[in-house]
Amino acid sequence: PDWIDRLYSEWIDSRQIEAFEKNVADTDVTRAAYEQVRQDIKHLLRLRDTVAARTQGPIRLLDFGCGDGRYLRLAETLQFESVGVDFSTSRKDRAEGTGVRIFPDLGSVSRASPGAFHAITLFETLEHLVHPRETLEALTRLLEPGGVMIVTVPDCRTPIPPTTLTEFHNVHPLEHLNCFTPATLTRFVESVGLVPMSRKPAHVTTRLKDVLRTEASRFWQPKTTTLYARKPAENGASNA
Repeated sequence: PDWIDRLYSEWIDSRQIEAFEKNVADTDVTRAAYEQVRQDIKHLLRLRDTVAARTQGPIRLLDFGCGDGRYLRLAETLQFESVGVDFSTSRKDRAEGTGVRIFPDLGSVSRASPGAFHAITLFETLEHLVHPRETLEALTRLLEPGGVMIVTVPDCRTPIPPTTLTEFHNVHPLEHLNCFTPATLTRFVESVGLVPMSRKPAHVTTRLKDVLRTEASRFWQPKTTTLYARKPAENGASNA
């Protein structure tokens, strides 16, 4: 819809995001940025470990709601063949000259980069969409059988007045049109035919705290609004 295009191109563009971040304590921004990059690398390492055995060439990745392409650039360094989709013209302009390919819609992606994707990511995107189910169905069709989708959304189990940058990003009355909990996100993803799967351990740092937390995930993974799901293989097996 026109109002969505206007929202992300005029009302909430990259300049306003930068202005907001300048008003937040430097330590808060730095901590959030570090944690974001750490999690991004974990996602990519898990995808590479999970999908690599299914393909002889590079892993084809689509990042839907990619912003200025930061995740795409990181994926390229790990030899992924990546493309992105984002509605915001200002964020696409911000990515000019970085070498990443960002398209305005899925139709443009299919024309420029035909074929199924081994992996699709939607980081903090579903909550913004006017038609989230139709979008998820379309993305599932672009995912190859046995391919993996990663979906993350804010956890809306207990909305509270935000006191940190992370909490601020959980609820945006103007931007966030949909709210999810771990249970509703799981049901939503299952409704389009995807099968939730456990996350593989992925070590990014050698800090003792990080190593212990990562190894503990082999035995226990709390229910969160970060969900990995696989498209069933053509023989009906999920290969989870």
